[in-house]
Amino acid sequence: MNKQNKLCSLYKKHWPSIHKCMKKYSGLSGPTVMDISDAYFNSNVKLMIIGQQTYGWQRGSLETLLKAYRGFNFGKKYYPTPFWNMTSKITTDILGISPYSIAWTNLVKCDYKKMRPPEKIEDEVQEAFPVLQEEISILAPDIVIFFTGPKYDDRLEKSLPGSTFRTIRNYDQRHLARISNPILPIKSIRMYHPGYLRRSGKENDFLRYIKQMFNK
Repeated sequence: MNKQNKLCSLYKKHWPSIHKCMKKYSGLSGPTVMDISDAYFNSNVKLMIIGQQTYGWQRGSLETLLKAYRGFNFGKKYYPTPFWNMTSKITTDILGISPYSIAWTNLVKCDYKKMRPPEKIEDEVQEAFPVLQEEISILAPDIVIFFTGPKYDDRLEKSLPGSTFRTIRNYDQRHLARISNPILPIKSIRMYHPGYLRRSGKENDFLRYIKQMFNK
């Protein structure tokens, strides 16, 4: 069984549970499910980007959501938001790989009315669709970047039990942290969402550090 088929089997296993959540909460989007192209598996550096949650993702069948993921294609046809703009700079300028050869998913698998779900609903989504750990195991990335910021650290720890956050150089751990977990590669970091970095004028500083870290 190839790795994409393993992902699909994983999603099908949990689909009845997440489908119940979608029926229970009309404002809940469908989950982020990945349809990974051969470009990722053939890339010299396998990068996995993990965001917070979507901003108004589709609802529908598993097949519909896999098609939506393929069609979105890492924002290729959309206005370049800070999230995808920074991803492009990391892939193209720092790692020397195509921005369309990555794996992307979210820590919180569903949004609620285009926002982070209330804690109760978020917990239900996690219980119904606990796939992140196996997604990482299947895809075996070389680098994982969490664009989630410190306010999602509690969810990260629930999604990947046993995770620890370590200070990097002189950075405030809330701003930038190395994440250690047996399932993660050595080069795994959690940083602020690119939208915040852009607004605060810190984007270039973070990009310089990432270049130093990942080119070692």
